[in-house]
Amino acid sequence: MGGIGLIGYDSDVSPRSRDLKAMAAFGSVVRERRKALRLTQAELAERAHVERETLGRIERGLREPGLSIIIRLAWALGMNATGLMARMEGALR
Repeated sequence: MGGIGLIGYDSDVSPRSRDLKAMAAFGSVVRERRKALRLTQAELAERAHVERETLGRIERGLREPGLSIIIRLAWALGMNATGLMARMEGALR
C-alpha cells in the first residue's frame, strides 16, 4: 500500500521495526556529528549532561532517547533539535 506521507514510513513494516530503524539512524547521525567535531564520547556526554554509557547506547541504536536528551545532544553538537531530527530523517531515506 505505501506510506502516508511520513518519512521512512512503510505500512508493510511493523511499528517496532520502524522504531529500531529510527533509533539506529539517530545514533548514526549523533556519532557522525560528534566525530566531525572531533569529540570523544566522554566529551560529548559531559557537554550534554548524559552518562557516557547512555551516549554509547544511543549511538549504537540500543537506546531510544527522550526529548530532553535529544535537545541536550543537539545543543552539545552545536545545532538545534530540529536540525538533528532532520538529519535523522534524511538518514532514513
